[in-house]
Amino acid sequence: MWEERDNGQILGFTMADIQNHPRNDKHRIGRNGKHRYFCPVHGSDRQRSFQVNPDTGHFKCFACGVWGYIDEINKHHTQYQQRQKQSPRERIEQLRYPFRRPKSSVTYTTKHHTDYREKLQELQKYLKRQDKDGIAVRYLRWRGISKETALRFGLGYAGIWKWPQKGKNGRLARQWKLGRLVFPHTDPKGKILNLYGRAIGANNVPHKDRHDNLPGPKGAFNAIAMTAPEVFLCEGPFDALSLLEAGYPASAIFGIAGFNPDWVEAEEITFCFDQDQAGANWKYLAVELLRRGKRVFFLDPVAYQGHKDINELWMSEGRINIIQSEITPPSQGITG
Repeated sequence: MWEERDNGQILGFTMADIQNHPRNDKHRIGRNGKHRYFCPVHGSDRQRSFQVNPDTGHFKCFACGVWGYIDEINKHHTQYQQRQKQSPRERIEQLRYPFRRPKSSVTYTTKHHTDYREKLQELQKYLKRQDKDGIAVRYLRWRGISKETALRFGLGYAGIWKWPQKGKNGRLARQWKLGRLVFPHTDPKGKILNLYGRAIGANNVPHKDRHDNLPGPKGAFNAIAMTAPEVFLCEGPFDALSLLEAGYPASAIFGIAGFNPDWVEAEEITFCFDQDQAGANWKYLAVELLRRGKRVFFLDPVAYQGHKDINELWMSEGRINIIQSEITPPSQGITG
């Protein structure tokens, strides 16, 4: 028996639940290869608003907003991802990144990796211990992110004097009075390469104090999502968390210079960058992915509903409607 959470996620859904709904004995296949059904949750019988990804099991109704994963399909897909993570390292290294990849971004295996993993585990405990009135949990709630989602994707909390950044004198540096939410930089195999700390607060946090990364190479937040058949790439981790809350496979890169296209195994990539000049730099990344034969999309500005980024949209509306536009190959020019 399935159940619905407050954020619209359906747990325990099976293909039988879909196919037993009237007129769902047959489905239609959209241009993106996804299957369309009548929604069994709100009882649709006029339009096939219920979309299922046959590869990952992800489903979403564009009418009532429910989402989740088909248990039997997602279980198989998760096992496939685990097999992929166990494959030889040459699967990644056989393709060489042609532009602006830091030389150490793949081969970095020094003591930083062990230190950061152990440190993150410690910081995750601080977040886990906080109740609903804890400063980090309240800040997450304000950003539209549940504590459960934050912990599931590896976040931690570093209170003042707990953020492990050190200055040239060896003393703790870059501390913030309310502490920092901590996001792991990972590679697609889940290896922790670095930690990013976002100072807690709204407009009262000076820009110079807002963001901080520890020494070492950069990875991506939730990089494992890049190995799924479809991924939504974001500019910031809170945008990715918003998409994850809404039921979409999402990852965030920590700066364009650190982006590694060798990691992107997805065949369909949708860029969900901010609606500003800096966010427009996704077009340079799109060229490289198109060159590799990927289908590349961008989130249409209409989908942002006047908001500057995905998280602001999620905070305001509590829903993200995906409106994609496909990018033309480089030989025809980049549009969008």
